[in-house]
Amino acid sequence: MLNQGAPALPSPTGEDERGDHDGLGTEARMKVIVVGAGNVGSSLARLFASRRAEVCLWSRSAVPADRQGLVMQAGRVRVVEGGANPGGEAPDLVVLAVPDAAIPEAARLPDAWGVAVTVPVVHTSGSYVGERPALGERPFGRMHPAFSFPGPDVELTEMADMQFVLTGDVAAVEGARAGLEKMGLFSVRPAALDLRLYHAACVMASNFTGAVGVVAGSLLAKAGLRGEDAERVMQPLMRSVVMNARRVGFLHALTGPVMRNDKEVVCGEADEVLKQAPELLPFFLEGNRTLAVVAKRPRMIEAIVQWARKRMG
Repeated sequence: MLNQGAPALPSPTGEDERGDHDGLGTEARMKVIVVGAGNVGSSLARLFASRRAEVCLWSRSAVPADRQGLVMQAGRVRVVEGGANPGGEAPDLVVLAVPDAAIPEAARLPDAWGVAVTVPVVHTSGSYVGERPALGERPFGRMHPAFSFPGPDVELTEMADMQFVLTGDVAAVEGARAGLEKMGLFSVRPAALDLRLYHAACVMASNFTGAVGVVAGSLLAKAGLRGEDAERVMQPLMRSVVMNARRVGFLHALTGPVMRNDKEVVCGEADEVLKQAPELLPFFLEGNRTLAVVAKRPRMIEAIVQWARKRMG
């Protein structure tokens, strides 16, 4: 189904998200097939469509009607479900948004569809370290969006400065880079990349941050702030760290008692965590120790070690 008359999404400036914000005319539209209608695939289909691309969102299984409607609001999107041949005009790029185990099989779909062998296939996984699928001369690579997708409805404006990390065959990297540039999106192309370390860093930056929020929320509840009150306190605070980091860098965005070498405050808080939330004490101590190491506060590191020895033996 092709949705050409979908309503435009409002933007913070009041301009049409599908307007000529990137200076592209319709003759410059990218044509992209996104394989997989999960959270990542649906979100990228919406993003690409909002950037004036013609998108086919392909799924081996049925796509729920509400998800189809959400995706098609963003612009020119065809949803092809049930494993049917997508047909249509030849794509410029095929993007695989599927689980790691499904990448080798999904990478062969363009051959079955009759897509020209020069069209690159890229996957979105940050953790895939399997062998290159047997695709002959077809360019193959990685186009990992360094972003978190808890659902298919991530705000388009929040994805605007997302970075795609590109690796793989030269032709695949160049094809993905050119396509993203045409859509006004950003990419990073490292000369070499240790994939396991790279993905470990991404997990730390995203999921560890979420875990910190959960733990801090638990402490807030024990302190007397619950439910919406805790959320109202936590979210702006955590958001401010990222905002400050964008301005001055993460290291210079660090504040608080560890940065001030205030041993009394840190150790006093550790006493209270031990008393009221002992299950969270390892997290609190290691978090403060890590902060002290990163900030090069040796006196604070020693104070935390001494506190742990005295209280915990």
